[in-house]
Order: sequence, then structure tokens, then C-alpha cells
Amino acid sequence: MPVASREEVETFIVAALKRELELDDSLRVDPEADVTKLPNADSVRLLRVVGAVEHEYDVQFDDSVVFDVDTVRSMSEIVLSLLEGR
Repeated sequence: MPVASREEVETFIVAALKRELELDDSLRVDPEADVTKLPNADSVRLLRVVGAVEHEYDVQFDDSVVFDVDTVRSMSEIVLSLLEGR
């Protein structure tokens, strides 16, 4: 049984994106939307989001997948997979 649900992980990721990209709280971020297309998105800010997620869930993304993560859903799937693999 995973430590967190997909919904919880996605909610955290969306909050981290809004914080790092300085997005309005009212903006809805679809879990399937390309995060690289969000306002203010750049590689440094998106790496900060990955770092925040890694810190929150005490996981480490493999370097080979960090730049392949392009949606909230794909990032949450990686987190859940890492959590289940413990």
C-alpha cells in the first residue's frame, strides 16, 4: 500500500508548481497538461519543483528521467512507484 495517494501527490505537485512558477492560486493545472508550457516555466524552476517533490516524499528521481517528466501525472506516477518500491 502506497504511503500517499495519487491525488495527494498531485495536489502537492500542483502547489509546488504554483509556488515556484508564481502562478495565481485560481489557475487550474490539469494533471495531463505539459508543465513546460505553463507561464513562467523554465528548466531551473521546474528542477526546483522536482527537488521539492523529492524532499517532501523522501525519494530520489533518477537523473535519466528528470527531464522527461512533463506532466503532473507523470511526476506523480514516478513518486508513487518509488514509494511502492521501498
